[in-house]
Amino acid sequence: MKDRRTRIQEQIAQRKEKELMQLELLDQYAQNWDKAERIRRLLDAVESKFDKVGTEGEKQILNDWVKWAREKADFLDPLDKKGDNILGKGLWLFDIIKQKY
Repeated sequence: MKDRRTRIQEQIAQRKEKELMQLELLDQYAQNWDKAERIRRLLDAVESKFDKVGTEGEKQILNDWVKWAREKADFLDPLDKKGDNILGKGLWLFDIIKQKY
């Protein structure tokens, strides 16, 4: 009787641990999505100020940087399945959904 009760308690503990891990991963996805959105808003603001940048060379440098930063935002966004040539594969939300269901 005690062994059966112990097994049931262990199974419940394992399910709880798995659920907590999934919740932690969901929180990571939310943080990454929020970060990507904040970066994109910043870049939109930067682009709106392009006309205030001095030379064409400086504008090109800024434009190249904005392009690089948008690629990083896409990498962070769990709703975008984009990898990065340096950072590798990003966390894609649908990967975890497929595993769970």
